[in-house]
Amino acid sequence: MTFPLRLGVAVGVREFAASWAGHSWETPLHGPMSEAIREAAAELKRLIGLKQRASLSVAILPPIAKVRRVALPRMSNDDLRLALTTNVHQYFMDVGEAPLCGAAIRTRRERRATRPVVAFAGDSAAVDRIIAGLKTERWTIDRIVPAQCAWTSSAIRLNPRSVRGRVRVGVRLRDELDVLELESGSLVGVRRHRVAASTCRPDMRVDWLLTGDRAGQTFAILAAAGARAARRFEIVPAGVRRARATRDRKASIVLIILACANLIGAAAEYRSRLQHQLAAIAAQRSALRPRALLALASRDSAEALSERTSAIQRLDRSASRWSAVLSRVAIALPEDAELRSIRADADSLAIEGSSAEASRVVLALQRTPGVKTTRMTSPIVRETLDSEKPIESWRLELRIDHHAAVRQR
Repeated sequence: MTFPLRLGVAVGVREFAASWAGHSWETPLHGPMSEAIREAAAELKRLIGLKQRASLSVAILPPIAKVRRVALPRMSNDDLRLALTTNVHQYFMDVGEAPLCGAAIRTRRERRATRPVVAFAGDSAAVDRIIAGLKTERWTIDRIVPAQCAWTSSAIRLNPRSVRGRVRVGVRLRDELDVLELESGSLVGVRRHRVAASTCRPDMRVDWLLTGDRAGQTFAILAAAGARAARRFEIVPAGVRRARATRDRKASIVLIILACANLIGAAAEYRSRLQHQLAAIAAQRSALRPRALLALASRDSAEALSERTSAIQRLDRSASRWSAVLSRVAIALPEDAELRSIRADADSLAIEGSSAEASRVVLALQRTPGVKTTRMTSPIVRETLDSEKPIESWRLELRIDHHAAVRQR
């Protein structure tokens, strides 16, 4: 793979210069601009090598591109470009019918309603002719900048101290002197003097540098050398702007498609993981099913047994305890008492018998556990037999508490 050679090219009305890899080359332009630029580009291509790929950074020389400082209200970069394009003739002269405008905002913050910006404008027809002349099979145009910005980069490269404080840099052209005003290494203004350099008095309150007067350092070569480092200013033709908008739109569509694809992929991955987890849960449930069925059967059996036990307990609590009651009564009766009949019904016990004293029987039964009340159901009948003691016959009805009879056993 061959990497492209990065060239800096400066193009003016009558100048064409190039700078690459420590080399520089300049030639005058003759004839129509597009054809002259095409011939100069072909000659430069033969000089560099026909098979060498190249990326061009183009600096537009004045008067095709002009730069000046203007004060504008606070607005975005797009609004600045639109405002300058709409009112371009208020700030620039001789820049064509449809100039290409732009501005670079100063980095320091200002609280005023208006702020100074460095505005530039270029003749769109001349820029289109330059682009048409430079277009070739293996050469591409990376960016187009005003020469003033390229001169700033060259001045900083040649004089590193110019990045500190305020500096003025003079660039000598054919019939004028352009003075670049730099502040902390940034271009903040341009002044043009249509006089000889000797008549321009430098301001001694700031540093003063004069470039373009050394051997081989013409203003065109300086612009070509600095074009590759110029970043803040860029002249964007309408066709390039539309192409970039189309490219950005396509990139946005591609990003949206990729985002949708990622979303679909994530959803598919989530669904796959969810199905895997559901399958794992189903397998665990299948493995636990026999044990669960056994547990459920055991639970049902335990519930049935508990219900039966509860029913038996309820039946046991509600059942009569006649055996305990009768044993209590039998134990409590006096020894001389004789029973003739016993009749039990629910919680009532009717007994009929005889004894020497009926009062003793009643008293004994009243103290018997499980007997709530004792009541005579008929008068006591006293019988006297020959040579025997008298016997009293009685009938009693007892109210029975079966549970008390059982507890007191």
